[in-house]
Amino acid sequence: MGLSISTRYGVTVVHHGGALFVCNSDLMYLPDHGVGAVILTNSDRGGTLLGPFRRRLLEVLFDGRPEAAGNIEAAVSNFRKYLAKERERLVIPAGKKEIVQLTSEYTSRELGQLTVRTSANSTVFDFGEWPSAFATRRNDDDTIALNNRPGHVRVEFVRAERSGRKALILRDAA
Repeated sequence: MGLSISTRYGVTVVHHGGALFVCNSDLMYLPDHGVGAVILTNSDRGGTLLGPFRRRLLEVLFDGRPEAAGNIEAAVSNFRKYLAKERERLVIPAGKKEIVQLTSEYTSRELGQLTVRTSANSTVFDFGEWPSAFATRRNDDDTIALNNRPGHVRVEFVRAERSGRKALILRDAA
């Protein structure tokens, strides 16, 4: 169930991958050759390795042209450029003007408790098991977002008011 069959490089590869919050995986096997492999990552950027890992396996087994390493290098270079561009838009630590408009605690039935801690050097959103430093960023639509720093699982909030109370709206950053 959910298996994909690829013959992209002239070899039948059956695989199935998955992704969760910060984990990625791929199971693959070559039914005509009795070979299989699994890759598991615990990084939100780990998905970048899945295709090159499959490619590298085929390179090693079948003396293929070495392209996998170059694919990873290109992905790393592109990601670094993306990070540099995104970081230019961030105010770190988060802008004081925006932070003073927050309350120190937010509660959501669906998401649980969020505590906002500020100091001279940082604004931390503490989700209990997962505290993360946040910055502010002006979005293209001119809203001010509270954004954890690029390079991590991206979470973005926008300030709002609901029923006369301060609220944070979780934006789908994807």
